[in-house]
Amino acid sequence: MNKVIYQKRHMQRMDDARNTKKAYQASLYQQQPTGRCKAKWKDGVENDIRKMEIVNRRQVAQDRDG
Repeated sequence: MNKVIYQKRHMQRMDDARNTKKAYQASLYQQQPTGRCKAKWKDGVENDIRKMEIVNRRQVAQDRDG
């Protein structure tokens, strides 16, 4: 029997109170918001480093005394 089919049958037999079955039955389809993607935290850090004109950021991070 195909592994995917086996897993689906197993999920159908599972008790409704189990979190695994709740996650399996959950609806994940949502409409994406319109407009530009939200900036990630890492993007903000990269922009700050660029504004501060830090060329070798890893070396600056290692040099904690300076």
